[in-house]
Amino acid sequence: MRMNINNNDSDRSKTINPYPDTWCEIPPNGKTCAHTGLKHAKLYSLLGKGGLARDYVRVANLRIPGAKQGKTIFHLGDLLKFFDRVAAEQGSGQKRDNP
Repeated sequence: MRMNINNNDSDRSKTINPYPDTWCEIPPNGKTCAHTGLKHAKLYSLLGKGGLARDYVRVANLRIPGAKQGKTIFHLGDLLKFFDRVAAEQGSGQKRDNP
């Protein structure tokens, strides 16, 4: 599941955001996310309560009241920005060419 959110607010700055404004679902158990390359368990450990990325990434659980299970989605742009922040803190990619 992938949802693109387009906001045509004319008051927003005209700068280009390098991160996608897209929500993605956490893949089923044992499967890999096509956008991040991370498996179900790793995404839940990063995005779950107390997870390393939870304070930086928007997460929503879509569940009908009374249902046993729901669908957890996360903001892809937030997660990619978090990965860049972690890489910068670790000093990774310092010599790469900037586009």
